[in-house]
Amino acid sequence: MQNGGATYTHTDLNVIDSTISGCNAQRGGAVYVSSGSASLARSTVSNCSASESGGGLYSAGGSAALSEGTLISGCSAEGEGNSIFLFAGEVSYALPAPAGRWLPNARCEVYRGACSYRYPQTAKQAACLEHRDNCKLANAATPSEEEKRAACRRHSDPTKKESCLERVAEMWYCQAATNVQPCNWEDDPSLLGKNLYQLPLRPVDQDFPFACAAGLLGSADPEDQSSSSCAGRCPAGSQCPEEATYETQPCDAGHYCPVGTSVPRPCLAGTFSNATNLTAAGECTDASPGHFATIGATTEPTPCSPGSFAAKEGQSKCDHCPAGSQCPEEATYEAQPCVAGHYCPVGTSVPRPCPAGSYSNGTNLTAASECTVASSGYFATIGATEPTPCSPGSFAAKEGQAKCESCARGASSGEGSGKCYECEAGSYAANAGQDLCFPCPHPLSSVNGSVTCSICKADHYLHISTPVSDDDIFNSPTYYCQPCPSNADCSTNTTLETLGVPRGYWRASPLTTEIHKCDVSKHCSGSGSASEVEIPSGPRLADSGPGCDTGHTGPLCEWCVNDEQYFSSAESGCVDCPTTWRFGILAGVIVALSGVVLLSCRALVSTEAWGRFSARLDIIESQVGPTPQHPRTRNSRLLHVTCLEAFRRIGWKKPVHT
Repeated sequence: MQNGGATYTHTDLNVIDSTISGCNAQRGGAVYVSSGSASLARSTVSNCSASESGGGLYSAGGSAALSEGTLISGCSAEGEGNSIFLFAGEVSYALPAPAGRWLPNARCEVYRGACSYRYPQTAKQAACLEHRDNCKLANAATPSEEEKRAACRRHSDPTKKESCLERVAEMWYCQAATNVQPCNWEDDPSLLGKNLYQLPLRPVDQDFPFACAAGLLGSADPEDQSSSSCAGRCPAGSQCPEEATYETQPCDAGHYCPVGTSVPRPCLAGTFSNATNLTAAGECTDASPGHFATIGATTEPTPCSPGSFAAKEGQSKCDHCPAGSQCPEEATYEAQPCVAGHYCPVGTSVPRPCPAGSYSNGTNLTAASECTVASSGYFATIGATEPTPCSPGSFAAKEGQAKCESCARGASSGEGSGKCYECEAGSYAANAGQDLCFPCPHPLSSVNGSVTCSICKADHYLHISTPVSDDDIFNSPTYYCQPCPSNADCSTNTTLETLGVPRGYWRASPLTTEIHKCDVSKHCSGSGSASEVEIPSGPRLADSGPGCDTGHTGPLCEWCVNDEQYFSSAESGCVDCPTTWRFGILAGVIVALSGVVLLSCRALVSTEAWGRFSARLDIIESQVGPTPQHPRTRNSRLLHVTCLEAFRRIGWKKPVHT
């Protein structure tokens, strides 16, 4: 359609209580008025469009009267006049407009000339002035009976009053209309007395009538639709957020609304409100300590998260918990001291424990480095408030230990030890971690640091020469360790082989416990070192024999090492052999005496001297046999052997010693 998307008017058109929507045309997307008169009352034109001009209404001539809340909204034109394009003719709007809208209007009335009666026409002048308002609303005014009486009330004479009434009946007091009139009342007298907006010859792009601005309160009362101020500013505590608002809305929670509010203002940071009628920032509620409120906070203030706090009311944010303190819960308003055994850096909600090996009983630590290192002999677990002394049987050699180590076997310690101590001789620690070393059971002993007792104590000796385990010795101490033999010296850790033989005594073998006293020889060194004795040069068996001084050997140290010496009972030791002639005399003496010896043997057997002599022969027999061990050992040993053999031929038996 070229013109008038809904209607093309060239005669009279009356539209009442109607809606025209979504139409389009080249001109006048909804209504095109070319001539005649068009009237739209209580109707709506919306969302219509024109490809040139006049998206809602195009006036090319004639007249168009809009009234009683008619609204043109949401229309558009590619050219001019989104709502109305007035090319010719008249377009007017008689209030009331839709609620929340306004128009610059004036009352439609007759503009008349001024009252200009002069004396003596004072009555006419008074009547003209008195009836001027009435004359504005009438094309020709005829006074009413009341007006007539009022005009002639000043005459008390009936004749004059009658004459006055006749004159007043004429329309003498309404002046002639002027050439320029505010509205076309001549063609439509019904317009007189109405608030009317006569549109000028220019396009209207806004919705029509105009919407009251946001922040202003509109009204359906024509008295409040005559200016852009509408019914006035939006009242305090309410908001008028959109154009054409005619009913106030409550202010938003968390905001306040002073007079004329279109956008509620948020409560300041640190305050909040859940009310919807606040008029000023001072009416917002301060956030309580332990809480904060951001700008525009609504229902309740936000509690401070753990690790932060708000000491005062009205805070916009929470502060970090200071170093050395903790804020363990929500809504903390006062920082608490850090926990003993822990440290608290900035922003602590959960105190951090002192590392293992350190401790603290303070409540204001800020870093792990402030924890005290446990000294040696002590340990500290994670989060310790005091160091713990190492228990007996354990130790901490260095400072800063998280635990104590057990003492090794053979050592022990007391409480709070920085090291373990070896068990002293005579005690032992069979297990690791012992607090005490146990004394060895009788008759055992031990060396320093022993884990068992496997040696014999003083005055006892290990009588077994074959290898034996430590456990066997420990389990049967009295069997393996026996009292020291007579004439022996048994210091700690003495064995059969190491029996001590005092000087002046002689033992035939390290495997025997029989110790003989040297009655004749003074050169029995015992188990000590042999003393130095001058030995003549020449052939010899050895420097010395076991348990003998230098130069002596054999049973009871009565043999001489050097074959140029012989043992002298008189000297109790070895002396040099005599010269040849002396030896011949000696040989003769020996031969003579041998007979005497043979005759006296039986008597000697029963004597105590013979017992001692027999014992010596037994020793010789057991150790060296019936013959010398070296061909050159002659002299006195020959006599001993010869005597022994002679005794045996005659049936002699060794006496039994008791």
